[in-house]
Amino acid sequence: MKKLYTFKGKIGEETFDFGLKKPNRSEMEDLEIFQAAIKSKLMNMGVQTKAAVDKYYMDNCDGAMTKGDEYEITKLRQQLVRKEEDLLTSTGDKNKDTRIKLYEEINKLSDQIRNFNEYYSAIYDDTVETKARNKSIDYAFLNFSLIDEKAMFESDNEHPQKRMIEQFQHMEEKQDGENGGEWSEIYNKLVFLFTLWFMGIADTEQDFEGFYKENFGKKIETEIEEEEIEKEVVEEVKAESEEKKAKKKVKKDSKK
Repeated sequence: MKKLYTFKGKIGEETFDFGLKKPNRSEMEDLEIFQAAIKSKLMNMGVQTKAAVDKYYMDNCDGAMTKGDEYEITKLRQQLVRKEEDLLTSTGDKNKDTRIKLYEEINKLSDQIRNFNEYYSAIYDDTVETKARNKSIDYAFLNFSLIDEKAMFESDNEHPQKRMIEQFQHMEEKQDGENGGEWSEIYNKLVFLFTLWFMGIADTEQDFEGFYKENFGKKIETEIEEEEIEKEVVEEVKAESEEKKAKKKVKKDSKK
């Protein structure tokens, strides 16, 4: 079984390997068919497509973004390009302070641009494409999540949507039961990672590792690894002690 990424997690006193299964061709086709079926269902229910929303704003407001905001975001992007060019030319130890200042300005401009994009992308939250994408991410999370090499949400139901209902129920039982908070934390991490994969943002193990460290850090995994090493050391010392005792007993018996 191929995996996109794995990470360690602790539930109670137990440590598990959680992972994202890399779907094979057949599983990818099932996911694509599921997404297409959801889109068709939503359109039949009267949910608007992205194209319909764009047309509405073009017919009534000359576009979703106001002229003032269009000018502002264009200006921000031009400033960002200039700062990035300045950064490329600022080399050498003498320009260290300048580079630090440029980094700060680039981050600030990037945040402003991202805020604009997030504000206007909210217009499309209730469109067919966005809702179908979110449902497809749920599908991937429920069907391709792993715990110690096994499927996390097992179900024999062949109907995709009915299977997802059963899988969600299984998930909620874990969240409502003992160590529910720890299970919820693991689920949130998996959904985040599957979103990156589905959106085409992360595909390789290195991609996932970078995003995982940035958003969750490696503190928990490091603590778990240290505990496992400590357990191994204790077991080795115990085994050596028992071996020495056995040798002494054999030597004592041989003298008799």
